[in-house]
Amino acid sequence: MLVGAVTFVVVSAIIGVAAFYLGGRGRAPLNSVAVLPFANSSADPSLEYLSDGITENLINSFSELPKLRVIPRSRVFQYKQDQTDLKKIGHELNVQAVLTGKIMQQGDSLKIQAELVDVNADAEVWGRQYNRKSSEIIIVQEEIAKEVAKKLGLRPTSEDEKRLTKRYTENPEAHELYLKGRYTWDRRTAPALRQAAAYFQQAIDKDPGYALAWAGLGDCYTLYPFYGVLPPSEAFPKAKEAAAKALEIDDTVAEAHASLVWIKSVYGWDWLGAEAEYRRTLELNPNYVEVLTYYAAGPLTAMGRLDEALVIEKRREQIDPLSLINSTVLGRTLWLQRQYDQAIQQLRRVLDIDANFAQGHLFLGLSLEQKGMFADAIAEFEKGSRLSGGDPRMAAARGHAYAVSGQKNSANNVVAELKSLSNQRYVAPIEIAVVYAGLDDKGKAFEWLEKAYQDHSPWLIWLKVDPRFDRLHGDPRFADLLRRMGLPP
Repeated sequence: MLVGAVTFVVVSAIIGVAAFYLGGRGRAPLNSVAVLPFANSSADPSLEYLSDGITENLINSFSELPKLRVIPRSRVFQYKQDQTDLKKIGHELNVQAVLTGKIMQQGDSLKIQAELVDVNADAEVWGRQYNRKSSEIIIVQEEIAKEVAKKLGLRPTSEDEKRLTKRYTENPEAHELYLKGRYTWDRRTAPALRQAAAYFQQAIDKDPGYALAWAGLGDCYTLYPFYGVLPPSEAFPKAKEAAAKALEIDDTVAEAHASLVWIKSVYGWDWLGAEAEYRRTLELNPNYVEVLTYYAAGPLTAMGRLDEALVIEKRREQIDPLSLINSTVLGRTLWLQRQYDQAIQQLRRVLDIDANFAQGHLFLGLSLEQKGMFADAIAEFEKGSRLSGGDPRMAAARGHAYAVSGQKNSANNVVAELKSLSNQRYVAPIEIAVVYAGLDDKGKAFEWLEKAYQDHSPWLIWLKVDPRFDRLHGDPRFADLLRRMGLPP
């Protein structure tokens, strides 16, 4: 009797262990995962785009599964240099599973090693090494995505597997150029944006039907006016054309719909159209959190729906608390809401993470200015200018601070500085209008706001809520400008 009982226990244990390791059967599915940055084990650091690109592609693939919570790229990349304690990382990210990997490329040879770990059990669920040709990188990514989905215990349907392994191109060279483009685009400087656009265009030349490459090209053009590469009149039509081409090829590309949220807001002033693109993006990919920022900072903020924008931005920050740009956008919205003390606290937290983040200095300075702390504000604008390579917004903010603090000569000098700079790079007319508004020169302020309207200056959409233009609100020209932009008075 005792022998039988012991046998039963042993057999049960064996079955339980087997069930754990055989595809997730016999245990609850692991319904949350973090894909940590794959390590570049090659001797060539210029191949970093490859390891980062595969990581991002896997994140995007897993985000297609509705039953799986996937940690966004910007949050997992904080662990790029240190992945020694996977259990701790998993708990910090509040996930059940972590996927890690290493990539080595030598000539035409590609080696990828991947491992899936259940962080609660502190056990490897799956691991494999792939030795392939570089031209097979698309196939390897598909295989990893399918195998990991099964080992998570999700039991993907045939439709899920189609989404997981969807190919946007069959051309490995085009795919590699796309990875280079995304890697370079993420640096967010004028030279990087130009180089990224070149990579995307080369990918399109290799495969004109590559929807993701068209979407990437559109993203470059969308940011050009913000970084002084091209004026909006040149950049945004090209951005719209590229996004439209991506959707003509494949209207399920969430990235292209997300780009249109920004394009229709910033350039088209098509607030209803932007909202429709926002909803379409989330229908296609509920995990595509970047669109939350586009929607909150675009149509919601422009129309003065700041309470709604704040709710979305706080949700976005909870999802991705270490994203500098998203945390800064939250601080900016607090500034626009006239919650200056809270804005200052938020933006100082941003700069505690990275003291060299120029946008944090800009909006911290703007918040300090509204508190009457003019010297501190000007110091922040000067720091931001040095860190950004002379962003015209920093000069305009400094000029406005000079004006409202009674330093009119210094403010006028900034106007001259901006006009001179416009001969070398794009300077949005609204920046000059900002300084004239601070000088309480309404005639010149409206003259330059009209130029900004004709130019579709990218910052004009926040005119209704920007505290620096409060002095103009009672003027009928201000209401008329909002009306022409389709904004409520």
